[in-house]
Formats: sequence, structure tokens, C-alpha cells
Amino acid sequence: MVGVCDVAPPQVAVTAGLGTPQYDRDLGALVERTGTRVVIVCTPIHTHTPLALTAGACGAHVLLEKPPAPRPVLGRVRAAFRRSGRRFARG
Repeated sequence: MVGVCDVAPPQVAVTAGLGTPQYDRDLGALVERTGTRVVIVCTPIHTHTPLALTAGACGAHVLLEKPPAPRPVLGRVRAAFRRSGRRFARG
């Protein structure tokens, strides 16, 4: 694991065995600083769209947990990723 973006730093027990991930409250800053290529978004649903778009704008591919976002918004996310050449998936 390269990094963790959250409102608070992860507890050591959460990241045990995953190396020493960097932490930041700002996803864009974390992706740019670490050169992360893939971001997994596992957050409350209302944050999925802005986080996915931020990660994609910073050059990362994105996996969104299900449910990813409301259908109209999901279409906007897909379109943004098609334009960027990055991959977007939900799972």
C-alpha cells in the first residue's frame, strides 16, 4: 500500500503488514506526491464522485466500491475517464 487518504491518519493496527503508507487528507496531493497509479475508493457514497474525479485528474486509474454513485453522476464519471485515457471500474 502506497498511501491512505482519510480525515484522520490510519491506526497502526489497520496498516499492519502493508508497509508504511503515506497519509494525507488531500487525495490529489497524495496521488501526485506518491505517483500512485491506482486508487481504490471505499468511502461514503456521496464522496465517490469527487474523489474519483480527483484521482483521475491526477492520472490514476480508479476502482469504486459498490454502489459507485447515482446513475446520472456515474455517467459523468465514465465520460471524464474516457477523455482522460484512464480506467474506471466498480466492484
